[in-house]
Order: sequence, then structure tokens, then C-alpha cells
Amino acid sequence: MKIQKLFAPAAMGILLFQTLINIANAQQSPTILTQPQSTNVYETQRAEFTVSASGPSLSYQWYYNGVEIDYATNTSYVITLVRPINAGTYSVVVSNPYGSIQSQGATLTVTPIPNCQPSSYSNGTVVLSTRYSTVVNAKVFDSDGITPLQGVGYSAQLYGGPEGTPENLLQPACPMTVFRTGAGAGYVLQTDVFIPGVFPGENATLQLRVWNNQDTTIQTYETALAAKVKTGKSGLINVSKLGGAPLDGGLPIFAPFLTNLQSFIIGIAPTITTQPASQSVVLNSQVTLSVVAQGDPAPTYQWRKDGSNIPDATGNSYVIPSVDQINIGSYDVVVSNPMGSITSQVAVISFLAPPVIEQGLANIIVDEGNDLQLTVVATGSEPLSYFWYKDSTLIGSIDTPILNLPAIQESAQGVYNVVVSNIAGTATSSATVTVNQKPIANSSSVSITKNGSKQITLSGTDPDGDSLDFEIAAQPLHGSL
Repeated sequence: MKIQKLFAPAAMGILLFQTLINIANAQQSPTILTQPQSTNVYETQRAEFTVSASGPSLSYQWYYNGVEIDYATNTSYVITLVRPINAGTYSVVVSNPYGSIQSQGATLTVTPIPNCQPSSYSNGTVVLSTRYSTVVNAKVFDSDGITPLQGVGYSAQLYGGPEGTPENLLQPACPMTVFRTGAGAGYVLQTDVFIPGVFPGENATLQLRVWNNQDTTIQTYETALAAKVKTGKSGLINVSKLGGAPLDGGLPIFAPFLTNLQSFIIGIAPTITTQPASQSVVLNSQVTLSVVAQGDPAPTYQWRKDGSNIPDATGNSYVIPSVDQINIGSYDVVVSNPMGSITSQVAVISFLAPPVIEQGLANIIVDEGNDLQLTVVATGSEPLSYFWYKDSTLIGSIDTPILNLPAIQESAQGVYNVVVSNIAGTATSSATVTVNQKPIANSSSVSITKNGSKQITLSGTDPDGDSLDFEIAAQPLHGSL
């Protein structure tokens, strides 16, 4: 017991020292001052979660549904383009060498983009307000560029996105509205407008698009383009510092919009109904390339060779009066009007090669009764045709370069010609065929006495006058020669 009492003060000192260290560490460990807040945004908008903490040497790691987010190590975590998959719970762990603390969870709710039917978005969910100026008034002309848009059956819609968004990425800004035609032509809004991806106080890029909707199935600008009805669009309009929704105390924003909106025409972009066709031609012949296109206003044309514009080739046809080597190549035409342009398919102009005899006919002597084959080898653009003549008389036309003459007789002798042809020209080869006729042996009877001998003279004739050679073909039945 005395030993215990002796060491008790030291033990209490160690405990006290440890307690002081724990208190000091607790005073330096992270403390969250402002928790991340839940938010509800439209799809394609921007979402941001922020935390505020105190303590030395702080570090941050954000989590999505309890899973660590790569590279999310700042006081804020931003999703620049929200998609439905981003909905969930976000939290952050704040750490330093003395400890760590996890924030409360903040829920991200993602609302789908509205379907852009006429509607009201007045519940603090919009970023463009028309309550301070209800008419955007810009003339829209028909395809002639002179007549203001007339009649009924036209719709209009703003397209928008964050400042600098390319035209092809702009999204419909709800709602769609009827476009006022005639003398008071204009785009009239009497409700709030939702612009995807833009927050109050941010800059935006806008565009006004108009289309003919007399066909009740055409409810969007994209459908109108596909249906080849009249469409039109303004230039891109950059708007600074968009006001908030009415419930957010937003400011009017139409003043800069009115300043920058320019008049434009409505029409139909060009389409090609008949493409120019490739052609194989003969040297120095005339060639015509043609295209059939339609559009409103009527399109213009620019022909190109190998990708370069051809001077003064601005009609729907392009004529080359006399084709030379320099004209060989690839041709297309760009068809344009103020609504757009389209490039035709490529048409290739190439030369037709005339026939060339590579291996001609050769003079030949053939024995009567034998088979004869005459052959020619020719090159040139297909198809090649072969016409065979004997002594200038046509004896046949075939699609192969071989003429077969079986078991020829004396009548087959003569001069043979073959004419090879295609659309680009002809080539001829000739040869003489000589038929060697068979010689005729003279027959005679000889009588001789037994065991006697007699001289025999052999004779014969040759129709061709050739010299004759004689030989014993067979011995007589009795005796020998």
C-alpha cells in the first residue's frame, strides 16, 4: 500500500498530461462551419455543393452515395452538366493531421427537361423572365427576303445554352409559342422561359428559330427540317447577366436581346434529288455533268474539281466541250441557299482506252483436214468486241479473241482479218492461211513370173505443185519390193 501511495502522484501527472494533449488535438481537429445543402436542378443544368470548415492543414474528399469521387478534393464539388444518373446523396470528409469529420449528406434531385409545350414556369425554376418586356419584335421575311412572313401556321422557339455554346448544341428554351406574322411580325412571350444549363446571373447564348407548322404533326424545329418545310433562324445572340426567376427578384433581360436580334428569312434548305454521275469518255469528246436540286429560295451552284472551285461553273450543269487529260478527275457541286448548303456525291471522269493489238495474227500453213485456231491478244477499255473476216467477208462476231476452224479444206485458204473494237475505237490484225492439199498417187498393175523380177516406176501428182517424195508403204502379198 505504501508503494501505491508513493507512485500515485506520478500516475495522476501522466493522466493529466495525456488529457491536456487530447484537449489540444481536439482544438486543432477540423470543424464544419457550413454544411453542403441539398438542391433540385433541371437536367443539363449545373449543380454545386460547398462546405466551409475550420482547422489547420485541411484536406477534403467528396463522396457520392458513400463512394469516393475521384479528384473531388476541394471545398466545392461541381457537376457542370447534370444528368439523371447524378441524382443521389453527396457528402464530404474534412481531414487534417489531428482528425477528420464527415459532413451531413446533401441530396441532388434531377428534374427532367420540360417537354417544351406551352406552359408556365413561374415557380422560381426559370432563368429568363419576360414579365418586364413581353415582345421580342424582329421582322422575319419569306424566302424572297422582301415579303414579311404572312399567314398563320408558324411556330417559334428560343434555343439557348451557356455563353459560347455552339449552335448545334443549343437546347430548346421552353415554351414554344406562335409566331406573329404580317405587319406586326414578332416573337411574343407572356410567360417565363426556361433555358437549359444556365443559372441566374450567368451569361447565355440564344437563338430564335421559326418553322411552318400547318402540318399538325410538325411540332418541333427539328421535325420541320426533316419534313423539308419552311424554317428559319436568327444569328446567335449573346446575352449578359441573365436575371433570375420572378421569385428570385430577377431583372429584365430583353434590352440587350432586342438590340442584337436581327431580321432573317424563312425558307427550305437545299436537297439533291438527282446526283451527278461518273462517266468514262473518249478523248476530245464533250462531257456534261448535271445535278437536280430543290430549295426555297432557289439554290445556287458551285462546281468543284478535286475539291477546288471551278471558275464560272455556277449552273446546275457543267459542260466540258472537249475532254483532255487535264479534265480527268473527281467532280462535285455545292448547292446552297440562305437556309443551308449540301454537297453532291463525287462524279469521276475517266478516259476510255481504245483497243491495242498486243499479239496479232500470224501467217500459217496448215494441212488439209487439220483443225486451225486463230488467236489475237488485245487490250483496251471493256467491253471489247471481235469481228472476224475472210477475204473481206464477215464470217462471224464473237466476244472472245479466238476463231476455231475445224477440219479445214482448200476453201478455207485466204486472208483472215480480225477487227477489235470498243466505244473508243478499233484495231485490226490480219494473216494469210495456206491450206496444204494432199498429193494423189497414180495406181498401176504389174504382172511378173514366179522367181522373176521387174522394174516398177512410182508416180503421182500434187494439186499444189509441190515436189513429191515416194516411199514403200507396204510389201506385196507375194514377193518383195
